[in-house]
Amino acid sequence: LQGVLVDFGVLQQLPAPHLTRLCADVAVSNSASMQAIAALSSLRCLQLSSADTAAAADDVLAPLACLQQLTELHVGTVRPRQLQWVPASVKQLHLSVGRLSARQLQQLATWLAERGSIVSALQLLLDPTHSPAWRSALDALVAAFETAVAAATTAATGAAAVTAGAA
Repeated sequence: LQGVLVDFGVLQQLPAPHLTRLCADVAVSNSASMQAIAALSSLRCLQLSSADTAAAADDVLAPLACLQQLTELHVGTVRPRQLQWVPASVKQLHLSVGRLSARQLQQLATWLAERGSIVSALQLLLDPTHSPAWRSALDALVAAFETAVAAATTAATGAAAVTAGAA
């Protein structure tokens, strides 16, 4: 279902008991679409592509919290407050975060300190103009991620990667 925006009508027709992997372009700000994904209770892997995740409400990913079998999640550009809804069952998280304020970088560092061991890939879209406070927050984020990577490596859960690029 990649390459075309999938609406909730199509999502509702998917075979919920048997579908374990879904890759789809979805308007995550459409609550009906997110509820339809949440109804796919057998999902183990979910790849969500969406142009509106970062602009959506903090609870946009809340419907995913009920996906108890979900172990791998790929999400596009998100904000740190949206990550609170990543299901506890997720063991591999691939995400991108873009142009964050110093406060948002600190929020992400806090989240990484708690759950960073599940992050398999983190793409930071950096703003080339930033303040000293922003640089300090970025340093805290990098330290939190390095600690999480070390913990994940020690636990033999796999390697993690972080990439950064100017946006």
